[in-house]
Amino acid sequence: MPNTNPLAQASIETAAEFLAQSHLYKLGDLPTEAQNPATLELSDWAESNLSYGIQKVHDVDLRALLVLIDTFSATESLHRAIRDTLQAKKKIFLCGCGATGRLSLALETFWRRTFQGSETENAVVGFMAGGDIAIVRSVENFEDHPEFGERHLRELGFSDGDLLISTTEGGETPYVIGATEAAVKLSHRKPFFLYCNPDSILVKVADRSRRVIENPAIEKISFEIEPMALSGSTRLQASTVLMLAVGIHLLEPSATLEMLRISLTEFFYDLQKRDFDFLVPFIQEEARIYQAGDALYYRTGEFPVTVMTDTTERSPTFSLSAFENLQDPQAPLSWSYLGIPRTLTSEAAWRQVFAGRLPRGLQWPEYGSSLDLSRILGFDFSEGGETLRTARLAKADRQQHRFNIERRPKSIHFELGSLQHDLPVSTQLRGLDLLFEKITLKLILNQHSLFVMGKMGRYESNLMTYVRPSNGKLIDRSIRYIRALAKWRKIPIPSYEQTAEVLFRVRPMLRENDPIVIRVLDTLTGKSV
Repeated sequence: MPNTNPLAQASIETAAEFLAQSHLYKLGDLPTEAQNPATLELSDWAESNLSYGIQKVHDVDLRALLVLIDTFSATESLHRAIRDTLQAKKKIFLCGCGATGRLSLALETFWRRTFQGSETENAVVGFMAGGDIAIVRSVENFEDHPEFGERHLRELGFSDGDLLISTTEGGETPYVIGATEAAVKLSHRKPFFLYCNPDSILVKVADRSRRVIENPAIEKISFEIEPMALSGSTRLQASTVLMLAVGIHLLEPSATLEMLRISLTEFFYDLQKRDFDFLVPFIQEEARIYQAGDALYYRTGEFPVTVMTDTTERSPTFSLSAFENLQDPQAPLSWSYLGIPRTLTSEAAWRQVFAGRLPRGLQWPEYGSSLDLSRILGFDFSEGGETLRTARLAKADRQQHRFNIERRPKSIHFELGSLQHDLPVSTQLRGLDLLFEKITLKLILNQHSLFVMGKMGRYESNLMTYVRPSNGKLIDRSIRYIRALAKWRKIPIPSYEQTAEVLFRVRPMLRENDPIVIRVLDTLTGKSV
């Protein structure tokens, strides 16, 4: 077997090396990577007009959901495949990477909660690039290996008659493509490949995407939504649409397509009437906590996978310290952490996250023990984990505040310090009601964290200025954002090649937590790093 150890492969070290192969990474033509003209003033809204900004982002969310409603008939084959697979007593596998990987694991937990105790409780298997540990901490470079997708799928026991549903916001993730192409060989049931970019652009941008799109043995469904409210942050609108598109069929497999379309439309109108302005003081308070050098502890018993997903995704999106593992006592403390009340051990807390099951670790020799179960359990979200984290913060003269998000009989209760709010929701905890409740909370948390990070200066306009250029795709994204920020500031726009050269020159001099986009642009315009 060829050496595919990503830890042994050299990173892209020079501008010349990158530019020679940049055609493999240039994704700027994809709508999911573009700037949304409706949110160009996002950073200004975060600073001085939160209510207006929240409404504008809510409008982007609603327009994305309208695309799903308008193209809902395209999901009929997915509905039929899910129903037929379950009737045949075979399994459904959900695959993704990053945000779509976390939505795959979340949908599995929603399934398990809905069908707990039944013979189909274990009929859905969610998995993502990096394994279950990646729901809480990103695994670098895993997504770049299509052979890892196939290997992972095989190890999970995927067999003939099983159904694979792959989601990738951009439609070009190698790991997800590898798993999808492997499913064609392993099962007579056609796998599904869901994404949020037009085929006409994807086939020009990435040969790997063209291979999937032109393969008649793979079912493709594209939702052509507008660019993300924060450029490239597909954890926002793209992952919401994909989670709904899969979840609505998965959690109500016996319903008709028309019944599901009506339910989705009613959910849209319910969201349209909701006012998320209650978030303003919560956003201001969380930002104040971080500005004071303190930390936050999100506590939730009912919504651990949803809260975990949002707080975890802040790290790669805004270059924050990831959740610390208790096996690394010297690791920097993250701004926020997760706690699950009334759990006494890390194992009990993780069983709460995954609705009864333990995490699935990966024991791959090239990764040592970094992805296995023992390592995952080092992320301790139990009461004991909170005690240890509080003690570490106290030694640094930092306080830990609590943000409680709880399920009440008819509402979701939010409480941070003296702030409280109850959001009315359905009294049902199964099927579509469960899904719609979790999607509503996802939208709220996405807005909350987006504007907290805006108040912390983690983006300018709607461009992520703290991108970590750790691989080819992210180097290209950094270059594009530097040039776009120059345009936004109305200064001369450097060429792609010039920007790349300066980026590689500046990158070794950056300190942890430096905004590389701004530092490179300052250098290009004659300012010092």
